Amino acid sequence: MTLLSEPCAAAAMTSLITASIAAWAPQSLLGALDLTASKGWQLGLWTGMLGAAVLAQALLNPLNPWLAAALSLLVIACVAVAFYDAAFLLIPNILTLGIALAALLFWHAGTATPSLWGAALCGGLLAAVAWAWHQAKGADGLGQGDIKLAAAFGLVLGLEAGLWMVAAAASSGALWAMIMSRLNPEGEVPLVPFGLFLALAGGGLTLARSL
Repeated sequence: MTLLSEPCAAAAMTSLITASIAAWAPQSLLGALDLTASKGWQLGLWTGMLGAAVLAQALLNPLNPWLAAALSLLVIACVAVAFYDAAFLLIPNILTLGIALAALLFWHAGTATPSLWGAALCGGLLAAVAWAWHQAKGADGLGQGDIKLAAAFGLVLGLEAGLWMVAAAASSGALWAMIMSRLNPEGEVPLVPFGLFLALAGGGLTLARSL
């Protein structure tokens, strides 16, 4: 008799590996940009990602080892994106790749098929918005990381759910900017960590679909 079932063992191993990669792999990128993250910050992020993954697995109780691995990877990538974008306005490519890889694991688990149309629509929509904003304002409104992240979530969610994700992220981001500008004595609109809201909306919709 084994101490852990196959799904639990797969989820635990995936969680440990991906949380470690997400917490420490982007440090070279931060160093190249003269940004720093303390050891305590990294440890806190690693702990938070593991906790979120364990909670998701406990709530969803997946019996499929591939589904358990997909959920672990997705949750950890979403938490890491939220942390990095909120702290540095930066979305490391390795985290976006993790979400795209989760789409393949969901497919292998038999719960969803990767949607190239969803990726094209979500990524293309944000690319069009970024281009229009740059033409109108002469400045970047969305980063390349936001566009790639939206495309990765579109791969997971598909056309319809992907559009709902973009709408939810845009609405919550606009509300956050409005509140922060009101709290700012000078009334300036702060930079919006849009990847944070994409991670919350995309991760939330994916988990809800898995219930």
